[in-house]
Amino acid sequence: MSTRFGHVGIVVKDLDLMTEFFCEVLGFSFEHRFRRSGAWIDKVVGLKDVDLEIAILGTDSQKWTIELLKYHSHSDDVDNRRSNQLYANHILIDVDDAFLTYRAMQKAGCQPFSEPLTSPNGAKTAFYAHDPEGGIIEICETHDESGTYPAST
Repeated sequence: MSTRFGHVGIVVKDLDLMTEFFCEVLGFSFEHRFRRSGAWIDKVVGLKDVDLEIAILGTDSQKWTIELLKYHSHSDDVDNRRSNQLYANHILIDVDDAFLTYRAMQKAGCQPFSEPLTSPNGAKTAFYAHDPEGGIIEICETHDESGTYPAST
């Protein structure tokens, strides 16, 4: 069996706001936007009477990296997630400059958990932040890929 990464889907309240955030603050490219409804999408996502609007965002190396999903047909009330909350997820965005991205995210109204911190072995500088809607994003500037993760035990 061959496996490859496809994309991450993120449910959002405000599709315009989050598209602007990912493109203007984090540097993703806008690829396209469309809507889905009908029996097929109802069965795929396990909901009835779905009216779903999707924005596709990419990078230079992968044109379909993030799907921002706005369910016009279903409630989307969720509080800010904690990083240790069961089933809480985060996405990691690899950047060239963690400190520059930190300042851009603050300017965009994001809530960092801390300032950018360099790992004890110096392999990366990283921080977590809530995006404008409360999702968790990890920003990481990799200095040495060989030391990104500790050795297995």
